[in-house]
Amino acid sequence: VAVQWEYLKQNPAEGIPQIRVPEQDFQFWTFEERDKFLSWAKTHDPELYDIIATAVYTGLRRGEMEALRRDCIDLERRFIIVKRSYCSSTRKFNEYTKSKKIRRVPMND
Repeated sequence: VAVQWEYLKQNPAEGIPQIRVPEQDFQFWTFEERDKFLSWAKTHDPELYDIIATAVYTGLRRGEMEALRRDCIDLERRFIIVKRSYCSSTRKFNEYTKSKKIRRVPMND
């Protein structure tokens, strides 16, 4: 980007091979670990609990969570409408999601 924006004449890393890192398996919390953390958050930081519980139970990405607004919450039909995202690197809202599709996520109690 610095070359494209003409801050640099050439990429200083040009010609240097990328380091190969072996692919690693994901480690997921068990349901018990999830519930224990949610219980702790609910007791110690209720606002944090609301954010984490929403993420855990909906599967929304961070940028989708940050872009949620009142118009995305349908309490009557109990859906969260995911239609935009927030990019933390550019600090801008995008009027679309990563997949560029609007989706509806059911809300639990």
